Order: sequence, then structure tokens, then C-alpha cells
Amino acid sequence: MGQWNPRVEAAGRGGLAALGLVNDGFLLRVEGDPVDLGIGLRWDQATPEASAWRFEEPLPGEHHYLIGEVAASHQLAFRAARLESAAGALLVESRPDGRWSVEAEGGALGLELVGATSPGLTAGGALILEADEQRWSLAPPLWGQSNQARWTVVSPTGVALSRGQASPEIAAGVQSSASIDWSTFLGAPFSGEQGRGADYDSLGRPVTCGLTFSTEFPTAVGPVLSAPGGIVDGFLTKLTADGSELVFSTYIGGSKPDYVVAVDLASNDEIAMLGLSQSPGWPITPGAYDDTVQANGPEYAMTVTRMQPDGSAPIFSTFFGDDLFDGFPRYFTIAKDDGTILLCGDEGGVPYTSNTAFGAGNGGSFLAKFSADGSDLIFSTSPPCDPFMAELSDGSIVVAGDGGNAGWGLPNSFQPQPGGNASFDCWVGVVSADGRDLMASTYLGGVKTDSSRGVGVDAEDNIYTCGTTQSPGFPVTGSPFGGTIFPNAPGFVAKFDRDLSELQWTALFGTGPDYANAQISWEALRSDRSGVVTVVGWATGGAPTFGTPGAYDLVNPFGYGGRVLRLSPNGDRVLYSTALELSEPALSGIRPPALGENPRVALLNGTVNGSPNLYPTTAGAFKNTCEASCLNEAYLTQFSFFHEGVEALGEGASSCLGVIPLNTSRRADVGAEGFAFYVSQAPPGSVGVMLLGSATLLPIPIEGQSLWVDPATLLPLQLFTTQETGYGELELVIPPAAVGKTFAAQAAVLGTSSCGPEGQFVVSEAVTVSVP
Repeated sequence: MGQWNPRVEAAGRGGLAALGLVNDGFLLRVEGDPVDLGIGLRWDQATPEASAWRFEEPLPGEHHYLIGEVAASHQLAFRAARLESAAGALLVESRPDGRWSVEAEGGALGLELVGATSPGLTAGGALILEADEQRWSLAPPLWGQSNQARWTVVSPTGVALSRGQASPEIAAGVQSSASIDWSTFLGAPFSGEQGRGADYDSLGRPVTCGLTFSTEFPTAVGPVLSAPGGIVDGFLTKLTADGSELVFSTYIGGSKPDYVVAVDLASNDEIAMLGLSQSPGWPITPGAYDDTVQANGPEYAMTVTRMQPDGSAPIFSTFFGDDLFDGFPRYFTIAKDDGTILLCGDEGGVPYTSNTAFGAGNGGSFLAKFSADGSDLIFSTSPPCDPFMAELSDGSIVVAGDGGNAGWGLPNSFQPQPGGNASFDCWVGVVSADGRDLMASTYLGGVKTDSSRGVGVDAEDNIYTCGTTQSPGFPVTGSPFGGTIFPNAPGFVAKFDRDLSELQWTALFGTGPDYANAQISWEALRSDRSGVVTVVGWATGGAPTFGTPGAYDLVNPFGYGGRVLRLSPNGDRVLYSTALELSEPALSGIRPPALGENPRVALLNGTVNGSPNLYPTTAGAFKNTCEASCLNEAYLTQFSFFHEGVEALGEGASSCLGVIPLNTSRRADVGAEGFAFYVSQAPPGSVGVMLLGSATLLPIPIEGQSLWVDPATLLPLQLFTTQETGYGELELVIPPAAVGKTFAAQAAVLGTSSCGPEGQFVVSEAVTVSVP
């Protein structure tokens, strides 16, 4: 590590960092790509009683966590940024697992950024820092050795660091789980709210929508409407990435009943929002396609709105149709980056355009697209199902749902005709981007009732759908998860090719004697770009949990219980499965999960009914308790899909498919079958190595990436391959010698000519795994 100051009294080593304690201070030297640093700190002789460190030179390069009491100014250096405290002495201490802890007087620290600004937080609560056109993040530390601390961005140059522990009066209703990053209710006393959809912005902050009956719904930061306009109003709310505070929140509506029923964000954070309105006062913009509400009696007009990223005003807003009904029907939208909006729903009453794939009146559903200024209805057509919607790489639109009409299968379909029950069969179709042509379609079902309740796609344009079936002859292939359907009503997940001519696999959950009186229904689905499928749904009370060891695994005491499931792209491995407190699905309004930038994280959103203090909220959440016995209370939950004993250690890099997450398929029990590491969104069709060892005190920079596993303690490299979708897994058996120990893991996958840099490794995020 080079020559040390001869006055060194003690030294230690962590990764590429060597530490020395000298007579009058502290010396740190770091060697390695891209810089060779020598940083000296010494006691500030002007104020010896303060025991303060003083920097002899700025700290470039990677971040450095310093051990020592810092009294006034320079507390923590992070690449080009420095954090200065407005508080008193602060103790910053590094930990063997690579994390760091902070101790200070009081419950919060005011910090000023010097040399950088912060636009916000990541989905995991890390502080984002920007300087010289570079962006990086600083994870929240522990407060002491146990309580999680959290960042709060006060201004672009001001942040606060505060403890995130539950207050005694709400501790009983607060849950702690490796699976849940944060979880909050969203509502007001003695009212009723319904969560109708959610998505992330580019900084990992959740945006959600729904309806409220309250006159006290929380609003913040220049709302469009700060007070309710009618007996029921829509709401649009953005929270900080840790779910603890409002970024903005507003009522949406006029003097009559109004709902917001779907939301989706474009890459520039503009917000597409669907609503139902009876109010002439709904905020309509000049030049709108339709500026007159045409709602009759209890029915509603559809509203289509594209909002500014800060929620302050609509970019455009228009009415669309009339005589729509709301009873938790399905409405969905996609905010395209060109400013246009795609929308679909399972209620008729909207105008249809000519020369479209389906025409009008096929079961009272719609699929439509609006121009970027809201003045033109580009197309509107009526699919033969109650639709769910996703988009393929060429802009084609996948629609799936309950098929109510025969005759919409194509000759090369996997199943050209319904399976004997045309009134309820699953149907999946691909519609051209201009809405004119049906490019592919298939039925999926048998002789009884089959229902498709979600759709998703991966980077290879494979198509996934989920739902429930009662048909003994339901097509099952290519997955070990199956069994006898009758008299059960299991939930299914299925994967098709892009042309819907090949059913690649079907997985069934809820078959066999243990489920003889039970029903499983998957109600919503999302896929990451590698085809890791997340589904959310419900099960009747008699259904076992089928949870993976170490998952959240709440046993639901009510008649219906929520279920959350993750499957590998081959349908052959359950990556995560748990019960989660939800009530009867028609009231719960289970919505599709939103996947974050890191698809290890998913945002769950909906409504809880009649389950006081059982839905898992977390310490420091915006709202820990529900009101009036939880009768209609909106919720937001960020699931990290970590099993017990797994924690995030450090961020990795991105491939051509996006962030590369690393996770495990179960708790790391000694000798247990089925324990595996898996990555997704890695370079496809490549080879990877799994690095196992101790966590580094400092991340080691390699080719612009951060390595978090200490090479000095590296176990033998484990080889694995990635599939054509960029998914890879490595199954391991934990040896008895690992009991009670914690190790770090990080994957490195070789870049290819199609997903570079060719010949160089791209690293995943890193995790620590504790063996019980």
C-alpha cells in the first residue's frame, strides 16, 4: 500500500484501504483504479477539546467512511461531495459488513451538501448526489448499531439524517421484515380511501392515485385542489422513496363525484392519469378532444389527463365518453415518451373509431390512444375481453383478459377457438401500434370457467399472463408446478412466444388434496426485462400459504388472504412466495405491481378492508395505522423480495437491459434444497461468476464499477450462465460450517457483442447473506 508516515501507532486494512493512526491524527491511503489517493487527517489543534478532524486535502475518488468524532464541519466525503453538519459532534463508524453507523445527539442531523446537489432519493432510500454531470448514491446508515436511519432531502443542497424507529404507541402495528422495505397506509380519519394504481418516478419515488371521501386527505406542495370539491374526489399523491413523507399530494375533481382509477409515468416523469367524473368542473385544458361532461345519473364520463411531473397542473386533460360505471372495474394506462397516452378498460360507453382491429361493442371494453396534446383520439376499438395491457418492443400492444366472444383466434394460434366455454375463456391478443390490425391472438382454456387477469412482456417480447381456472382440461406444459385441477380452482401463470403460437409453459398453484375446498386467483402480473414474473392475487382461507422459507409468510386469519409470488422465466423455480394480509378481492381492488428501476423491488398498491393493524406497515412510514377499523384504507408497500437474512450491501452496474439485481430463492438454511442465487437483466447468453466472501469496508473500483466482495477472503468462484433473456441462477448447498456466519455475494457477467462492453465483466448489486 505504499509508505506510511513513520509515526503510525496502529494500522488496519479493509479492501484496498489501509488505515493508520498517528500521534496527532489519522492517515488514510487508497491505491487502485482510477486514482491513487493519499489523504491525511489530523487533530484540529485550534480546538483540541472538540476532538475534531480537519481535512488536509479534499477527498476525490470513491467514498470514504471515517472513524472518529467529527465536531463541526467536514463529516463525510463522497466522491465530489462533502456533507457539513449544522449539529454538534458526530461519530461515524464503519462496520465489517460494509455498512456504516452514525451516532449523534438528538433525533436528526441537518447537513449541507458542498460541491454537489441532490435531486432526491432512490427506491431503497439512498441519497442521490449529482456533481459534474455524474450521479451516484449514498446509502442510509444505521443509527448506532440497530436503528435504521433515513435521509430526507430538504432542498437541492440541504439534507437531514434522522432515526427511523417506531414510536411506542404504534409499535404493535408496525412490522419488520427483510421482504418489506417500507409500507404505509394513505388516508384520513373517519373517511374512506381506495388505492387504484401506482408507479415509480425516475428517482424511485412512488406516485399513487385513487379516491377519497375525506375532507382531511393530506395535501402538500402546490396542489391542484387543496380541498375536496364534492362528496367523493380523486387524489394524486407522490411520496419520498422511503414512503415516509409527501412530495406532493392533491385532490382531483369538481363539485360532483370524481375518481382517479389508473396512473402511469413516462421516463420524463410526466403522469398519465385516467379518471371517472360527473363534474363539469373537472380540470379540462383548452383544445381538448371533448370539453363537456356527459355523465347521466349514477354513471361517469372517462377523463384522460397528462400531468406535470410535480403534479401542479395538467399538460392536457379531456373527457372521453359517458355512461361508465365504477365498481372496481379494470382501467389501465401507459404514458408513452412521445407524449401520447394509451388506455384501456372493461367498461363501454366510449366512442369508437373506424378501421380498427376490433371495431365496436365486443363485450363493452375499450382500447384507445390519445395524441400528445389531448386534442385527437388517434384510435379507439373494443377488444373481445376485459383487458389488461402491456407494450412490446415495436410499440405493438398486448391485450389479455376474460374472452367473452368466439371467433377471435387466428389460424396459427396456440388455441384458435374457445375451449367449450366461450363466455369465460382466457384470451390474449397483439394489436398493431396504430390500433388497426390484430397481429396475433389465442384462447387459453378448457370446458369450464377460465379467467385471465394480467399480462406482461420481457425484452425478447415473450408474453406472460396469469389468472384462475376451473377446467380439468386446462393446458399445462413445461413447468413442474401442476397437478389435478378438478375440483380445485388453482391460479395459473403462462408464458407464450410473441406470435402466441407456442405455449412455452404453464405453472399451476393450488392443486391437490390440500386445496380441495380452496381457490387461488392471480389478479395482476408484471415481468422484468428478463422475464422474472411477479404476480399478486388472493386465496380462500383454506388454502395453504406455499411460502418460500424466510419469506414474509403472514398467515391470514380472514376468509380471503393475499398472495405474492415470483417465478423464474422458465416457470421452473419459485423465487419468492408469501401470504400478505388482504381482504375479499372485489373490495381489495388488487392492482398490478409496479417494478422499480431495480426490479428486485415492486410497489404493491390497493385497498385494505376490515383488517385493523394487520396489514404490515413499517417504522417511519407516512401513516402507520388505519382508520375506522380499516374500512377502505389505501396502502402502498415496497416489497424487496429479500428472504430472512438477506440484506442489500451495495449497488451494482447496469447492462443493456437495465440494473442487474441479485437475490436468493429462499432463506440460507444449512443443507436445504432449493437455495439459489439468481440475477436478471444481465447480458443475455453469457457466462458469469458468483463472488463469495467477506464484505469490503470500502467498495473497490474496477473499470468504473464497484466490487463489494473482499478478494482476500474470496471463496472459489462459482460459474453460471445467463439465458437469452439475461436471467441466470446458481444453486448452492450451504455447508454446516456456515452456521451463524454472514457472507457477501456479488455476480459478474461477461459482456457480449450485443450487450457490451464486449469482453468485460458487468457486476450485479451485492448482498450479504446470514446463515441461521
